[in-house]
Amino acid sequence: MTGRETLPLDIVTICKADRWVDDVLPRFAALVDANCSGLVRRHLRLVTDPAAAAAEEGRMVAKLLSQGWHTVVCRPLDEAGPRLLAFDTLRAALLADFGLGEALYMDPDTDVVADLQGIQRIAPAADLLWVANPVLLEPVLADLRRQGLEPHGGPDHPVLLEPGFLYLRRDLGEEFDAARRRFPEANSFAAGSTYWNMVMLSLGAAAVRLPDEFNRTFWDLPAAVTQARTVHFTGQWKRLRPYVEYQRPDRRLVLRPDRVVRPRATSGRGPAALSVIALY
Repeated sequence: MTGRETLPLDIVTICKADRWVDDVLPRFAALVDANCSGLVRRHLRLVTDPAAAAAEEGRMVAKLLSQGWHTVVCRPLDEAGPRLLAFDTLRAALLADFGLGEALYMDPDTDVVADLQGIQRIAPAADLLWVANPVLLEPVLADLRRQGLEPHGGPDHPVLLEPGFLYLRRDLGEEFDAARRRFPEANSFAAGSTYWNMVMLSLGAAAVRLPDEFNRTFWDLPAAVTQARTVHFTGQWKRLRPYVEYQRPDRRLVLRPDRVVRPRATSGRGPAALSVIALY
């Protein structure tokens, strides 16, 4: 950013108050701090258990603030519907939660491996900057088309938004809630993704697609992941470990075959008799 003022970058994320607080968030925070230049402020929406002790929540918040989180907001999750949909609904209203005018949302299981400075200057009039999902989720495509909506790119080259990486310039809670009310019969597989794509389409020119280099997932070809500034594991990644390995230093994917499990011999002796049946 030679000759230009470096703008602060606010990064927000959501995490459930579980083992991820100790395992995933420290890695996320360290990668943000190590790779992002300029002033970076990290904000966390910690989803708590209403039945949990207040002392335990206080311990988690104190620990996170000591690790350099600028803001930590604790609230339980409204789980009136599917759990993943509840998290997607939260994302739409995160700016109001933190009192921010704009911010970059990333899922906490994302590796930040290059500088994200400068994203604030892209399409300054847009309300939403989004990246493409490398997987064309068929249930989401079916949802959109059933409601008379075409995904970004049209029928010939459909593209879906990836809700794990969003640059928000205003609160989109009303738009998200409106999509849920208007189309209540979204699929249960990825309802949140359906509604985020509806919000993106409803914004028209106020929603701008970012270059793919800003975020990729392990579903991409290794070459695409190598060029990415951030790499998102996604839930499917967790289920495929250890057979799919993401090597962070080289930013490459390695597929490992499943180990062959050989049954243990029940006896060191061979069979006393052997029968062979041949069919001619």
